[in-house]
Amino acid sequence: MEAAEKYFKQLMARGKDDLGGVKLTASWETVVGAVGEFTHVLEYEGFKGFDETSRALRKDSVST
Repeated sequence: MEAAEKYFKQLMARGKDDLGGVKLTASWETVVGAVGEFTHVLEYEGFKGFDETSRALRKDSVST
């Protein structure tokens, strides 16, 4: 949980312009079934926003 929190805080701190308008829409932890799994829903500003975010994260240490 701490790793996910750190990652998404860093991601959101990058700002809308730097990452193509990505925002964290929802997150939850599974507590029934595959316990310990996390699901994160990210929202992009269209396919262009997804492409810009993906490109920026490939060049960046935040995604590792």
